[in-house]
Amino acid sequence: MEEKLEIIFKKLHFVPSLIGYTYLKEAIILKLNKYYKLQEIYKILAEKHNTTSTAIERTLRHLYSNNKEFIKKYYNYPSKITNSVLVGLILRELNENDIEINPLDFEEIVKHIDKNKYHINRALRFDKNNKPYLAEWSIFRKDMSAEEYFDATNLAILSSKNGNTLDDIKKLVEEF
Repeated sequence: MEEKLEIIFKKLHFVPSLIGYTYLKEAIILKLNKYYKLQEIYKILAEKHNTTSTAIERTLRHLYSNNKEFIKKYYNYPSKITNSVLVGLILRELNENDIEINPLDFEEIVKHIDKNKYHINRALRFDKNNKPYLAEWSIFRKDMSAEEYFDATNLAILSSKNGNTLDDIKKLVEEF
């Protein structure tokens, strides 16, 4: 996994001598191994490296601050690059390189999700052999008012764009 991250970091022109390089690598590995929110990762890394969560956040931001436009072009991402967006984009690239999700496997997992509480979006694509695969997916809370649900600030609780995996969906199912 670290080799793949090194390749991606090189493509993104990240400078290995910057401390944020190490922090970002550790953050992504933490996120891959368990579903953590980025704020939780900042705390874990701060404790490990004897610093503060704020310093971790700032150091990550400094790593990519000079090449935000390049990152946006590389990932074809139209919005602002933030730490969480960057982590999500890198995780998505790692996932795209490793696996194409079988739609039937996805449906088998999400069938256990309470459809009254969650809305599931899917983007189906076809490979060069015309075989379907799930290119993107996201899960939103919907146990709220219509106004809250359609508000632009209602972000997906899990999303392939944010680097979440099928294991994260399984954990969500287990919680309820």
